[in-house]
Amino acid sequence: MRSLSDYDVWLFDCDGVLLNSNQIKTNAFREVGRAYGPEAMTSLVEYHVSNGGISRYKKLAHFSETILNAPNPEALTETLLAQYGEYVFNALPACEEAPCLREFLSLLNKRHTCAVVSGGDEIELNNVFSKKGLSHLFQSINGSPRNKVEIIDALKDKGILANNPVFVGDAKYDYEAAQHFGMDFIFLTEMSEFDGWKAFFDKKNVLILNGLCDIANLYNETR
Repeated sequence: MRSLSDYDVWLFDCDGVLLNSNQIKTNAFREVGRAYGPEAMTSLVEYHVSNGGISRYKKLAHFSETILNAPNPEALTETLLAQYGEYVFNALPACEEAPCLREFLSLLNKRHTCAVVSGGDEIELNNVFSKKGLSHLFQSINGSPRNKVEIIDALKDKGILANNPVFVGDAKYDYEAAQHFGMDFIFLTEMSEFDGWKAFFDKKNVLILNGLCDIANLYNETR
């Protein structure tokens, strides 16, 4: 990997990286699945946790089609999406920011381009970042229904990626999206729900740190 100060573009996942919101999302899936019995609920939550970084659209479609085998899965998925969205909309604005978020992003913005690439709903993300006064720290805030590969591809088409991008995430899918574009990857453990990360990243060329404060310290050392 390059020296951190050499990256021109910084891409950040949101949940578990910028906001301490992973548990909110897990609780939302639990509440959505509760009406279908404990076994179905547990299956949904397990699918969600084991597929971190993937959008609610895919997860709830899987729940309707595969776990519940619903007779009209498309209609049920739309209903579940509305229930999930209402829960998250009410809970997300109160979630904590990651330590050092404002200080580090303000520092990066002096020399680098920063963007959010999240599995969260894009409208929801922009609303929450606006309410928290964080929007100005990012050139763009991007989320589902596009997946992360599609988002990064769009940023690339707009010329935002430029040279030497790096992706900061807390999930397996974040790493896979970075790999798809040959980007360097930084994995943050502090709020991650990816239980198997140690084995997964063993012998991979990935920088593993606790959180944004650690990246900020290392960045300052390399300037």
